[in-house]
Amino acid sequence: MKYIVYLFGVFMIAAGVILMIDENIVLGYIKSNQESSWLYFFAVVMRLIMGAALVKTASISRFPLVFKIIGYIALAAAFIFLIIGHDRFIHLMSTLVPYFENTGGWVGIFALAFGVFLIYGLK
Repeated sequence: MKYIVYLFGVFMIAAGVILMIDENIVLGYIKSNQESSWLYFFAVVMRLIMGAALVKTASISRFPLVFKIIGYIALAAAFIFLIIGHDRFIHLMSTLVPYFENTGGWVGIFALAFGVFLIYGLK
């Protein structure tokens, strides 16, 4: 489980860098694939895996309470996505994506910082 958290941290760092360089890479990809069922499936499964990994590794982290809280939030988000279903997920994505246009640099900084935090929290 520890390596899943490390891998997710690296993924967040990479996503943060990409967002800071050109947010349209990520946002364009989400826009063009928001109606596909695999994006919905990916969103649910990644939150389930990440939430479980964070909760499981909380006891060996430097910030056990924070890891547990973030893990439970990820699990709750996964279950909420399951409850709302694919159609409402598409509506949610189409509603939220425009708010993140022209803010990629800031979101990228937070994603980068979160990835570093995850890796630092497990060392």
